[in-house]
Amino acid sequence: VFTGTVAYAIMNNSTTATATAGQDPGGSSGFATGGHSGNPDFVPQSSDPGITPTVSGSDLVILLGDGAETPRISYNDSDVTAAGNIIAAQLDTVDHSGVASFDAIAYGDGDTGTITITDADLNQDSSVRETYTNSSGTFQIMINDDDSKISADQVVIETGSDTGVFVGTFVVPSQLGKDMELQYYDSVDATGGDSTTYTVATIASNIGSVSFDASSYPVPYVANALNEGDNTTMVSGAGKVAGTISVTEPDSSSDTFTTASAGNTNTAGTIKIKLSGTYVYTAGGQVTADAGALAIEELGPLDETERGSQIYEVDFKIGGAACSGSNTGSCQTGSTANSTPVNATSIMQVEYIDTADAAGGTTTLYDSAIFALHTGSLSVDKDVYIMGQDAVITLTDPDLNLDSGTSEQYDLRLIEWDSSANSSVLLHNSYCTTGCTLDPSNLTETGDNTGVFQTVFTIPSSIAEQGAAATNPEMGESVTLTYRDVGLSGEASVGDDELDIEASFTISKFGAIVELDKAVYDWTDTVVVTITAPDHNNNANSEETIGTSSLPIQANSRAGKMCTSGDKTYTLAETNENTGVFDGEIALRGFDHTMATSDAYTVSTTEACTGNTSGELSTAGSMDGITVSYEWVDGSVALASAIIQWNIAEVELLDSTVAPGGSTVIRVTDVDENYQGTIIDTFKVDVFSDSDSGGFTATVSETGESTGVFEATIHFADDAATSGLTLRVSEGDTVTVEYTDVTLPGPDYSTSDSLTIAATATIGTATPPLERAPAANARVVDAFGSSVAEVSVDQQVQIAADVANAQDKEQAFAYLVQVQDSNGVTVSLAWITGSLNGGQSMSPALSWTPSAAGSYTATVFVWESVDNPVALSPTVSVSIDVV
Repeated sequence: VFTGTVAYAIMNNSTTATATAGQDPGGSSGFATGGHSGNPDFVPQSSDPGITPTVSGSDLVILLGDGAETPRISYNDSDVTAAGNIIAAQLDTVDHSGVASFDAIAYGDGDTGTITITDADLNQDSSVRETYTNSSGTFQIMINDDDSKISADQVVIETGSDTGVFVGTFVVPSQLGKDMELQYYDSVDATGGDSTTYTVATIASNIGSVSFDASSYPVPYVANALNEGDNTTMVSGAGKVAGTISVTEPDSSSDTFTTASAGNTNTAGTIKIKLSGTYVYTAGGQVTADAGALAIEELGPLDETERGSQIYEVDFKIGGAACSGSNTGSCQTGSTANSTPVNATSIMQVEYIDTADAAGGTTTLYDSAIFALHTGSLSVDKDVYIMGQDAVITLTDPDLNLDSGTSEQYDLRLIEWDSSANSSVLLHNSYCTTGCTLDPSNLTETGDNTGVFQTVFTIPSSIAEQGAAATNPEMGESVTLTYRDVGLSGEASVGDDELDIEASFTISKFGAIVELDKAVYDWTDTVVVTITAPDHNNNANSEETIGTSSLPIQANSRAGKMCTSGDKTYTLAETNENTGVFDGEIALRGFDHTMATSDAYTVSTTEACTGNTSGELSTAGSMDGITVSYEWVDGSVALASAIIQWNIAEVELLDSTVAPGGSTVIRVTDVDENYQGTIIDTFKVDVFSDSDSGGFTATVSETGESTGVFEATIHFADDAATSGLTLRVSEGDTVTVEYTDVTLPGPDYSTSDSLTIAATATIGTATPPLERAPAANARVVDAFGSSVAEVSVDQQVQIAADVANAQDKEQAFAYLVQVQDSNGVTVSLAWITGSLNGGQSMSPALSWTPSAAGSYTATVFVWESVDNPVALSPTVSVSIDVV
């Protein structure tokens, strides 16, 4: 297998042609002169067929007269036949028309554009990515208006080794509003001739805009123009108004924006601010410059607000200077002989010359703003405040919003406090002297551009005029806050007129309510005290306390007063944040006394007083009282009282009837014996029966700490002697429990009196009630006791049953027979009485004579007696048919 390279060369209008295989053959015209690199390439063509190209190298070059010829290769294979065997191959040639395009129909200044040329004829070597450089014989990007080309060289690069698509990029020149034309010279198109294609894109321009950051600005003021709340001059700086110019320029892509020529540092920009017809600022210069360097102060370049936003801003300030000549109020100074007044009649204008609007021309753009004064307002967040509570003061006055880009602050000398106890006090910490609690922060704007100013101010318990001793505001008094507004709506300048702007509130005087949890207490009880005192809920975010040496909480009984030593202060704690309800406990300590156990109860001489759960108070006797008072404000006291007394105990046996071998519970209720609230108290009671009058002593124990209920379990036996908590009894005995109460209430009893209190229970039978004399085998018999199978009308028969005493003692009984017809109507009722010794049985019978035929039922009852119908047996029945 043998291989070689064949170069197909198309002749054009040259007189010479040279093709060297593997090299650029060159030529006097065509793409070969355009800097093409590759193998093979176009070879100059001639219309004169007599011209013979010069070929060098070992590879074959075939010259074609035009693109329509077909190259053919023939090979004589002499090894097959003597005459040789001609083997030939041919390939058709095709010419293509190229196309060229921009990647957009419009571009901005400085954009990066992309051109694409698609022409398969340029793909001369399918193994490499080829490149072409712009020239008059290849392609050009031209500016239409002046027929100039973009100065920089452009190169197009094939997108792949065998695509025939060539791409290049370029930077869009600063020719806003003009068209760019891409010209592509196709030296051999689909017809075999040459042609030029064109495509157009626009360097777009967009009209910009200019604006102030507000349509209305407050009127500026000179130094010391504001008034303090008491209508005296407030020493402060001038009130210059800050503003911002915004230029939106879609044609700009820089981080900064200028309208002056580059390098001219002392040239004013073309953006101008005019105040009442007088230019006071320029902007857009290369650098800032004062009025000494330029005729008017230059603000300098505008900065882009955000990268890529194409919005540019620069700040300026208006007014604040004292006016010269006949002008008054606040003025804007400049290079002019007279300063320019700034007041509510002034109009401010900004102009911007856009040198490339949407049509590519020049347009001057404008915006304007006015100045205005506003009457302020003053308010507080509540009508009534508790002493020590926080109040929110809100001052609304757009005239103080001098800079819309910052949250401003003002000294609280702007606000005056006026009340009956304290008049003309400015709300500023410099007015605090010894004993004064006034110390609020400045008035701070709630946002960058709200014109609303707030501070949190604590209602003081003491306040003082400057240089005076502190005094205490009084509960219930009214307070007026005053702001002296020196810039009023309808006026031209600050200071032309003034007005007191007021807000009022009242310091609370709700009082206090003292409550105790019971109306009657035991002598060692715990008293729960609740005081509702909203005036002392000073801090909504914390749990506070009440009770101080100046506003004390006191508790008294007939034995004396609580908290008689130490700081003599008892405190209560708030139940939760912001409730205004305070509670605590007071333990009643009683007095010296000998209890039911014969133990001596002795009161400790040390009393606790601090904290809301450690108060202790002694009592005087069997009848006493407690009074809790709270002085919630000087001279005003709230109180509550309750009775303290002993109680008469209650004694009970929880079962009224108990069988031998059973048990029951003794319960004594006597809260007076609960004199140790943190432990289980005990004492003794006497227990005896009819069978054992001596009985025993049982210890009853409290059912829980501080319940005042005492219990013990006792047992009964009828076949054993009394022992421990088991008592000897017999059926029918009365069991008695006795308790001696030594804590009896007055006035009927004294502390030395005692009272025995008893409870009883009955010992019943051990045999179940219906088994004491059970009846059985109810039947119909004749006078001789023989069973009767059939009963006739008017025949006398007897209703009999077997009854047995199942006990070991005698049992009286009544035997009753009731006869009813089929309708349930009683036709006969008869009874007899008797008694059975222990273990005895018998068969009592009662006669009955039927008067009519029918079906009947006879029922037998066994009772203790007719007068005491307690059943000794279940009923038994027999059916009777009468014919």
